[in-house]
Amino acid sequence: MCAVRRALCSGALAIWIAEEHEKVLGSVQLNLCQKPNGLNRGEVQKLLVLSNARRRGIARLLMQQLETRARQLKRGLLYLDTEAASEAEHLYRALGYTTIGGLPDYACGPDGQYRANAIYYKTLFRPS
Repeated sequence: MCAVRRALCSGALAIWIAEEHEKVLGSVQLNLCQKPNGLNRGEVQKLLVLSNARRRGIARLLMQQLETRARQLKRGLLYLDTEAASEAEHLYRALGYTTIGGLPDYACGPDGQYRANAIYYKTLFRPS
């Protein structure tokens, strides 16, 4: 937890949390690249919505908030990866993200099986 706290305190990481009646329904993170040659980009991480809270627009709202903040921070290129052939791919495409491929056997699922990922990006604006 120390690394997350440090990243939050330094401004390298931002987190949005969706709540209803004091219950967390979902969250998303924006990890801002700290490399001198990458100050125009950020990685979308850990978009999570409780299964019983899905299909209510929570993920879309979280992503809209993240994108608004990315624009404010002059981070015009966002990228992410998700499990290939997952429901999340439909959401990202609907939000205007473009897939650029993926990697086989990228991450191990809860069942112990490795799965491919899909890599997406979205250009909010071009650097000037």
